[in-house]
Amino acid sequence: MPLTEEQTAVVDSSSPSVVVNAFAGAGKTSTLRAYAEARPNKRVLFVAFNRSVAEEAKGRMPAHVRVKTSHALAWAAVARGWNAAKLQGKFNAWALLRQKLPHLDGEQGVARADALVRFLNGFCQSRSPTLHDHAKHLDDEELLRLSIARADFLSLAETVWGRMSDGQDAFPATHDTYFKLWQMSRPRLPYDVILLDEAQDTNPALFDVFVRQEHAVRVLVGDRHQNIYGFRGAMNAMEAFKGEGVGRYALTHSFRFGPKIADVANLILHEFKNESLRLIGSGADTGVVGESHEPPSRMKTGMLFRTNAGLFDAAASICLHGGKGIHFLGGFQGYAFDDILDTYHLATGRKSSIKNPFLRGFRGFEELQDYAEQVDDKEIKVRCRVVEKYWHQLPHIYRSIEAAASDDGQLTMTTAHKAKGSEWDQVILADDFPSLCRDGKPNTARYQTKKESVMPASEANLWYVAVTRARKRLKINSALADLLRNSKGAARA
Repeated sequence: MPLTEEQTAVVDSSSPSVVVNAFAGAGKTSTLRAYAEARPNKRVLFVAFNRSVAEEAKGRMPAHVRVKTSHALAWAAVARGWNAAKLQGKFNAWALLRQKLPHLDGEQGVARADALVRFLNGFCQSRSPTLHDHAKHLDDEELLRLSIARADFLSLAETVWGRMSDGQDAFPATHDTYFKLWQMSRPRLPYDVILLDEAQDTNPALFDVFVRQEHAVRVLVGDRHQNIYGFRGAMNAMEAFKGEGVGRYALTHSFRFGPKIADVANLILHEFKNESLRLIGSGADTGVVGESHEPPSRMKTGMLFRTNAGLFDAAASICLHGGKGIHFLGGFQGYAFDDILDTYHLATGRKSSIKNPFLRGFRGFEELQDYAEQVDDKEIKVRCRVVEKYWHQLPHIYRSIEAAASDDGQLTMTTAHKAKGSEWDQVILADDFPSLCRDGKPNTARYQTKKESVMPASEANLWYVAVTRARKRLKINSALADLLRNSKGAARA
């Protein structure tokens, strides 16, 4: 397919740095491939968002382009000789409590351990050059509530960080630990051109590495409205990347879907993101259908959920009625179903059946619930609610869902977060997404006087991601139908 004028402008750019805002399905990968092909004598690095994106890009990029995830680059430089056990355990408050460290006992022990985990995880994801520099982000009011002196907290953080970052110590660490060590070393990447994919969801530590590569032409590509990992500390690198000589471009023609699906995406972006550019649906002119959760047609179908709990409920309902052939995007094991079953075993006193060592460490279900409340672990809270809802049906439901799982099922079930980067002929939106309207008006500051009514940008982005996974048909849910009825922007869309 020939390049559009927008794509050609990117490929022909002579700017020392390039920022490309590519709407959903607007051909960013083909644009990057063409950009690299136009520079056959340059050493080019493509930094992929994750392993699956990297594998796909390897098959599409020219031979002179090296494709790596950022963590693969860090692993090769820092962590090849690490103790294999370090990254297999979980780094969380419970793991710290087992270490019998000073100040992590008594009534405040769990809360202090959780604060320490959040501080160290934040440090690993940050641009801060040292742990003490990152201490400026400490919340003194929280330390006061935890009844721990700032100096004691930092001393404890230094102790834990020392063990986390020691590759020969089996003390648990995250993959961001060795990445942080790599970032702190200020690496110089031996390439002439560096392509950063999914730049709207960049780890600040990666951004720090990227901006330091001043010897190379740096190209950032992403969709600012697909920034959905802010809760993990991700930042929009395209917006943060400043300086003279930066060429800024937009790709607005989506080849994934036609005008009708583009209209729905534009409505969300107009009402909730104040987007002035229009997404142009250049694909097949199929359409949006009404609210429906009937079994999918012969099209490959993705059913998207906002929450794991909503997904589990729907999978349980399908399986209890004899449904089969469900494909769980990323695999059956990627949805914490094993942990739900283990939580049930904990609740019913069957500790010998628990596989997860983290869950096996709790004396009982109530202690797990108390822990989840103290550290506000939403994932564990949801699991506990699922256990309480299904109770003794859970083992049967688990086995039914496992038996129904298929690698090539016609129906794919996944969350909107996991769906990013995927697409289906037909998409069904589940009803566990947040409301788009309140009292007959969109949940935006333009229409709502109460701040709590306004939908966060991250949730609007997730809606946009979900809608734009559809190629041919979009089965909307009640919340989206409500927006289409009530929005003044509907006529514009």
